[in-house]
Amino acid sequence: VVYNKPHLDHTLVSPVNQKSRHLYLDHEKQQTVESIRDLKEEYGLFFFYSSQCEYCHQFAPIVQQFSKNYGWEVIAISADGGTIPGFSENVMNNGILENWRVEVLPALVAINPKTGHVLPIAYGLTALDQMETRIMTLLKEKP
Repeated sequence: VVYNKPHLDHTLVSPVNQKSRHLYLDHEKQQTVESIRDLKEEYGLFFFYSSQCEYCHQFAPIVQQFSKNYGWEVIAISADGGTIPGFSENVMNNGILENWRVEVLPALVAINPKTGHVLPIAYGLTALDQMETRIMTLLKEKP
């Protein structure tokens, strides 16, 4: 049936052939990169941390890499007033953690200042590819 009705062949949507699969994944990765780069035009990126938190120290270089990959400026907000390597210019918590209900550190959140829409990119120590996947999932759910 699939030979006579190719529109029923699911491998045209999700390829399994090695060459096709690589092309499909490359295209998917390019769409992810473009979508995340486009977000920086509307969203600000905030990194919440504590200078006493080991997970925050481990997550900081990942946040820096994310920022570098996507050309996104990061505003670092210290929960305890301390600094963390790589983020010498930080903002003290002036109630923003409580207002935005940030209860877990480290946290990486993108916020659209015009609409107030929040994209919670990462809570806790999170890998770069996990953050990318989460953003793409949240963008599909965006109202």
